[in-house]
Amino acid sequence: MREGPSSSTRARLLALLLPAWLLDGGCTRDAPPEPRARVTMEAIDPPAAAPSEPETAARPSVPELGPPPAVAWRFADLDAALEEAARAGKLVLVDFGAYWCTACHELDVEVFARPEVGAFVRERFVAVQLDAEKGEGPELVERYGISSYPTLLVLEAGGVERGRITDAAPWPQLQVALEQIAAREGALASLE
Repeated sequence: MREGPSSSTRARLLALLLPAWLLDGGCTRDAPPEPRARVTMEAIDPPAAAPSEPETAARPSVPELGPPPAVAWRFADLDAALEEAARAGKLVLVDFGAYWCTACHELDVEVFARPEVGAFVRERFVAVQLDAEKGEGPELVERYGISSYPTLLVLEAGGVERGRITDAAPWPQLQVALEQIAAREGALASLE
């Protein structure tokens, strides 16, 4: 005579099948099946009765993303920035950084997000932000001898370097340094 499953096997089998059996209706085999419940938005968020007074608290909505960046960066297109600078009679401000550079991110958040910085940069520069490890970044790092991040490079419209800042600093110090670099005579003017 063949033996059935052991008691431990039966217990495991029962533990696996019992929840499914109960969810499927359990012992109500002879009862007619109930219609499946439908979940509607009204069940989750019932319509409110018309308030007698206007609501004072607005319902939460999609969170604001905040103001647009203060500095209108071009990303990874130095040639176009040089052309625009030539047309506008401006210098080019190139921000060399990397995704892993903590000081670069701090500079973005603490300095370049400020409205007064955006206004200052827009007035004097065409701004380009480059990832030193992607796109044209590695070639430009080599061309301009960039050795640390962040590095802010000020270029004339012809691509000639006028000056650089090689460390993150508070805005007042950066502003003074950028003003001094911008006030220098250009490379071609000094040859005349």
